[in-house]
Amino acid sequence: MYNEDILKLNLTDFPFVLIDRYLKGIRCSCVYTDNEEITRTAVRHLLSQGIAHPAFLSPDSHNTVTSDRLSGFKAALEEGGCLLPPEHQCLIPLSVTDPAEKEALLARFLDSHPEIDGLFCVNREFTKYISHILDRRGWWDRYRITAFDYPDDHRISYIRQDIPQIASSCVTRLIELIQGKREYSHIVVPASFVPQNPV
Repeated sequence: MYNEDILKLNLTDFPFVLIDRYLKGIRCSCVYTDNEEITRTAVRHLLSQGIAHPAFLSPDSHNTVTSDRLSGFKAALEEGGCLLPPEHQCLIPLSVTDPAEKEALLARFLDSHPEIDGLFCVNREFTKYISHILDRRGWWDRYRITAFDYPDDHRISYIRQDIPQIASSCVTRLIELIQGKREYSHIVVPASFVPQNPV
């Protein structure tokens, strides 16, 4: 998110690199995943499984990561001839910090929308809550699920970000900035999609 400290660093040419974010209109170096394209790939997979009513589950954040993932989600639906109804977006307010409350809100969302048959979880935290809910209710047969960064359950397809490459690219770019190479760059590191592997 935009904040005074980042703007000060930028104005004083202090060496810094943003990880997993970029700021529109601010010239600085950033290293991140192509969130929009890999989300599009993941949602295409959901739709190829016959999913007709997927939902987007996310914190109600407007940072570039969340915005790009939502854009990729919508783009994949449009390619398939669908639109994302506003009621199929479950955006948990950032003011909700208690994990139990977040999980309860997600459960209430599922209860309110029995037509939903696919879930896209924007982060690992939300995927854990969904997993708890489906375990508790025995609802795994109701949904196909795709998530970011959640390789812990064979029933869930997931997007694997290349964390070592992101870290390496960040440190390399930071060293270059410290050494006086002031060419600012956006380094986009490819991610991979791992389909669920039921046993």
